[in-house]
Amino acid sequence: ITEIPIYTLALIGGINILNLGEKLKQLRLEKNLTQKQLADRLGVAISAISSYESDTRCPTFDTLIKYARIFHVSTSSWFRTNTHS
Repeated sequence: ITEIPIYTLALIGGINILNLGEKLKQLRLEKNLTQKQLADRLGVAISAISSYESDTRCPTFDTLIKYARIFHVSTSSWFRTNTHS
């Protein structure tokens, strides 16, 4: 199975991911984790965490699921679906 980046899903499904990096960083800081500690838990490079938090790269959906499990949060809180009247 190929991982689909969230930005692709956003384009397909009308998902608003504004401020996702800020939200991910806030979760990390609330748990007093360094980027390295979080990277180790997620199985990604430290540079990936930095990129996610600065919104220069978006995590895959699988990585977001890992975030949710680590921080005991729902992924739905990070997204708003665009609706048309």
